[in-house]
Amino acid sequence: MKIFLIVFIAVLLALLLTFLIIKYKIKKALGPSYDSFAKALKDIPNMVKEDYSSIKSIGGMTNMIKPKIIKDFKDFNINNLFNTVEKDITKYLNVIEKKDISLVDKDLIYLKTEIQDIIDNYNENNLYEKFSDLNFHKHSLRNYTKSNGTATIQVASSISYYYDTNKKDENHYNDVKKGTKYITEYIYVYDETLFKEHEVNFALHCPNCGAPISSLNSDCGYCGIEIKPINMKCWKLNKIYEIK
Repeated sequence: MKIFLIVFIAVLLALLLTFLIIKYKIKKALGPSYDSFAKALKDIPNMVKEDYSSIKSIGGMTNMIKPKIIKDFKDFNINNLFNTVEKDITKYLNVIEKKDISLVDKDLIYLKTEIQDIIDNYNENNLYEKFSDLNFHKHSLRNYTKSNGTATIQVASSISYYYDTNKKDENHYNDVKKGTKYITEYIYVYDETLFKEHEVNFALHCPNCGAPISSLNSDCGYCGIEIKPINMKCWKLNKIYEIK
């Protein structure tokens, strides 16, 4: 036991000596700059916290994309879209926080399966996320595409909120807001005759129950509602995710 203690103390002394030697060499190499270097090291935790709470900038091509959308959709209103984005993100975070799938309404119906998976995972592992005092700072059009009778718009949003969680991989501070970015994607089936299963970058879902459907002009195999093309003649939220 005494031998083990002696070896342990010797190792600690060796590590301390190595640290002092390294510190001396760094101080000698940096000269007058050493104090600034040491201060910078001490300030790292504060810098990390400041970055955490800073309002995040978002890239985008709104000025380029907006005219293209208006050309295809004469009644497109970008302010209405951004208002919808704020409403949908707020609803999404509320459902995740409360872990209540019954709060999924027609605006989130395409995300119902994804949200259910998140809630199941959180319940199984006793996890939670809380979002409060949500603020939206800026939105920007990120992408616009048309393919197989569908149009897709991506929006980048800079937001902040007080965040709390027990997820071990999430760094957070309870006394400052978290600044972050979200991407939302909206789809519109403008020509159902061009829609081809497995040739689009999203899955169609029943606008009533959220179950996946294989084609238009058919009945939902789960709730039985008739899927009419008119059901798809509006922008529907298809994706939402945070950029970390």
